[in-house]
Amino acid sequence: MGERFTRRIVAVALAALLALTGAAWSGCGGDDAEEQAQEQVDDVQEQVEKSTDELSGEAQEQVDKAQKKIDKAQEQVSP
Repeated sequence: MGERFTRRIVAVALAALLALTGAAWSGCGGDDAEEQAQEQVDDVQEQVEKSTDELSGEAQEQVDKAQKKIDKAQEQVSP
């Protein structure tokens, strides 16, 4: 489920990024629009990075739990 969630976040972020930079690049609204677009792009990038970090942390926790189970099972098998 985490991978699917990450893909959705990235897709939304890219769509927003394309829309915002396209409007700013074409000159719609002048300098203010470009500054606002850049701020929104930065916000989206921060959100994507935060979500990615959170998902990476959750994935690492699952790996750690699995490793503990493997270690415990090996201890039970080996005298």
